[in-house]
Amino acid sequence: MATAAARVGETIRGLFDDANAVLVGLPAGFSIDEELRGAKHIRIATAFAHISGWRRLERSICDSPATVRLLTSLAFFQTEPKLLREWRKLCYINSSANGESFVTSLFEARLRPAGGPLFHPKVLIATDQDDLSGFAIVGSGNLSDGGLCKNIECGTYIGDAPQIAALINWFDYLFDESKLLTDEAINKYDLRYKRAHQYDKKVRSEEKELAKELATIAWRWEDAAKEARQYYKTTKSQMGWRKRSQGAAKIRQTLHSPEFEFTSKEWADFYDIHELGHLNPIYRDRVFKKKARLRAALRQLIKPPTSLISTLDQILRRGGKLHIEGFGLNTISKILACYFPENWPVYNTPVAKAIRYFGYRKQRGVSAAEAYIAFAAEMRRLMKYCGATDVYAVDAFMHHYYVTRIKPKIEK
Repeated sequence: MATAAARVGETIRGLFDDANAVLVGLPAGFSIDEELRGAKHIRIATAFAHISGWRRLERSICDSPATVRLLTSLAFFQTEPKLLREWRKLCYINSSANGESFVTSLFEARLRPAGGPLFHPKVLIATDQDDLSGFAIVGSGNLSDGGLCKNIECGTYIGDAPQIAALINWFDYLFDESKLLTDEAINKYDLRYKRAHQYDKKVRSEEKELAKELATIAWRWEDAAKEARQYYKTTKSQMGWRKRSQGAAKIRQTLHSPEFEFTSKEWADFYDIHELGHLNPIYRDRVFKKKARLRAALRQLIKPPTSLISTLDQILRRGGKLHIEGFGLNTISKILACYFPENWPVYNTPVAKAIRYFGYRKQRGVSAAEAYIAFAAEMRRLMKYCGATDVYAVDAFMHHYYVTRIKPKIEK
């Protein structure tokens, strides 16, 4: 089967011949290996990093005379500890031609601190000695084999000197305020990474089993994807995504995760953030009165769970140990979307009415938790085929479709 790059022709290509991940504006004859080998400074910022992606670039980077700055995060336990150990070794030990080891400062790796805004960029900058010329690549793909090659990703090549200079200033500011990659940090992360991925395997297995059991009634998701693709060509879609992304960052800051030690006022402020859905304030204060249970529920939601269905069931089911009247799926899915934007979409009235228009119906006889998991799986399928970057883009489309196409008919 032809790759995405091959199907669109020479005007948009990937860094590698077998790539589905493509770049706009890549010069003819561009070779990432040659360019990296000739660079004097290399900077990489990536939301997460895998060995598979590093292997694609490693030899060219290590063969170059460049100083190398590597910046990633540990969010969602996606970055691989094995790669962090390789980076740590590169920062301090290298081998000479005769096999002797010596200390080098060519490599420096840092980690974005936890607790701030979600670190989500994918940027590669390669320049000459004075940072006056070179190139940058900014896109959607992380430093992984999927992000660089196998996934459907899109980025842009930048050769304009002022834009590269602006990117360097942005990168260096973030890099300088980030934490050094240390053995202690890697060891602590590794323990939690292994635990999280044990849970993750169970979750993925459960999702697959549930998908078989809860085969959603056929709905016109292809029609929805077609409408969404048209919407994503508009500037309004970019504004919608940006508002939701900024709103999610504000929510994370307001709720003070992972401990969620927010005040009554901050809980009210959360309700006043209308991005990703308006919440009915009628239950707001009553929910906060159960603040101990509320915080326990929120902490459980953002943990790598053995079963998200189980956690949701404890919250949504009357009689569940984390259930609070008025703390429902609208609120819960809004919070999940803020912390897991690639997996858990918002479910609220505009979304429900939009997907119902396309024929989506909840499977009969299932719990609210099971219905949400099935809905999330369908939204991820929609994302894949319409080119949505995350659930913020999906919510922007659903809200737009409801406001412009469905609500006017209701109001007639």
